[in-house]
Amino acid sequence: MLRIALVVSCAALLAVTAFAQVPVELQTEEPEGDPDLQFLLNDGTYRYKIDVTGGKITGTCIDEPWCHGGDIRGLYEQPGEFAIVAYNLGRYDYNNFPVTGFLLKGALHYPPATAERIWEFTPATSTVTLDYDVADAWFHESVNDGGVQGWVAVGPQWMIAVGFGPSPSYDYIGTGINDWSDTYYTTYTYPRPGDAGYQYEALLRKTSGSNSSAMALYFNTDMTLNNGVSVQIAATGRCSAWEWVGGTPYMLIGWTDSPHLYKDDTAQDGANAWNLVKVNVEADGTFDIYFNEEYAASAQASTNLSGYVGFRIYDSNWDWVSCDNMTLSTESWDGDVVRGEIHRARPAGENDPAVAPH
Repeated sequence: MLRIALVVSCAALLAVTAFAQVPVELQTEEPEGDPDLQFLLNDGTYRYKIDVTGGKITGTCIDEPWCHGGDIRGLYEQPGEFAIVAYNLGRYDYNNFPVTGFLLKGALHYPPATAERIWEFTPATSTVTLDYDVADAWFHESVNDGGVQGWVAVGPQWMIAVGFGPSPSYDYIGTGINDWSDTYYTTYTYPRPGDAGYQYEALLRKTSGSNSSAMALYFNTDMTLNNGVSVQIAATGRCSAWEWVGGTPYMLIGWTDSPHLYKDDTAQDGANAWNLVKVNVEADGTFDIYFNEEYAASAQASTNLSGYVGFRIYDSNWDWVSCDNMTLSTESWDGDVVRGEIHRARPAGENDPAVAPH
């Protein structure tokens, strides 16, 4: 029978740091002899991916209606009793940093598990039911463990950096090649068969280089740089959207000033502020664009209706671009947005998809 052990003091909700060994038997249906467990739980608002390895519990969670990820540290206080701390929720909101987390405690059973959620900065406690979630297609990459799992870079300049912001980020260090450089999440293609769509989001920030060259979410791609859809921003506060078909770019939305994008921030030594870029993609290729939680525009891909997700960075002038909190959820979310015009592909004309006008 599988055994793991953990002991911790919960004096502070965000101070789960010490793990001491005591024998604990988990009542699970996992195969005997498997050294690790993975729990995929859903309480109706948050989804939890919990990994138990070497006596420690780590994981991620997603705030489903908004798709923002957070981090988990957990423990077993006694046989069958668990507690997990979720923190760094919605870390994109630097203007109101720090963002609160919560402690989840309860008896672990297969399924369901009933637990108490205790918020970090308030005495409020609520009871939630955790159901097992078998739709293991979502991911959240915080980069906080010093690595990126499932991401493959095209080009050698991608790295983990810790010097810009309150947490590590996945950074592209340019070489002035005047070309695109990409990285992809290769575990799944989206939407999966039968899915209505998905949400995909990430923080993007230009740390140095040209403030008018593009940094973009790239989705519904075939990983060749020739086919896919991108939503692009520049540090000047402009945005655009494009579809690549056979290596040819077609304009969905030309470069446009957006009131929802944060521009270059002189308070951060001239480096661009973080911007949260999100797309809510439907199975027919229609997608809604959000910047920092504000609806911006809608468009529809003509050819690329599914594929891999990733980033596109245009390296025009030794550009340094930071990416963080990459999150994808297969839950659909319509929100209360009233769509405007749905833009569709047309020839690029004089517009350069790589460079926003100065």
